[in-house]
Amino acid sequence: CQEPGTLSDLLNHMNQLLVQDTGGERFMTMLLLTIDMDRREMRWASAGHDAPILFEADQPGFIEPDFEGSLPLGLFDEADYQEHLIAPFTPGQIYIISTDGLWDTHNEHHEPFGKERLSEVVRRHAHRSATEISQQIQTELNAFRGVSSQDDDVTYVVVKIE
Repeated sequence: CQEPGTLSDLLNHMNQLLVQDTGGERFMTMLLLTIDMDRREMRWASAGHDAPILFEADQPGFIEPDFEGSLPLGLFDEADYQEHLIAPFTPGQIYIISTDGLWDTHNEHHEPFGKERLSEVVRRHAHRSATEISQQIQTELNAFRGVSSQDDDVTYVVVKIE
């Protein structure tokens, strides 16, 4: 980062540098996110990742922002990344920020773990800390996958608002 700016400014700048360096033949994905607890808000910008998803105990599943997706970094010089705002936080909300490898993980029957199963894991453990929820997701994901190989990266962060 050579100049200050928004998260979208940073992604746009990084994209231009990568396109210059690789000629559009290599790419990377990234999600930038900041949490401001004083303002009770989250700002995020994506380059090829899904939006953060929200779990609330009174909802049947995850609440997903209206987000059409974005291009990975390094492919096209004219890509334009947008910054998004989630505000205000409320106590008890749980946000999952993840690569698609989490819900796309398959078991030996080629069934995906899926967001519905992920939502149920979070629902059962919502009374616990973010660390404990994260550990339960990993435990249940490993049990679900069984002997199948992990074909994609699984990276996720659990944020619980107190």
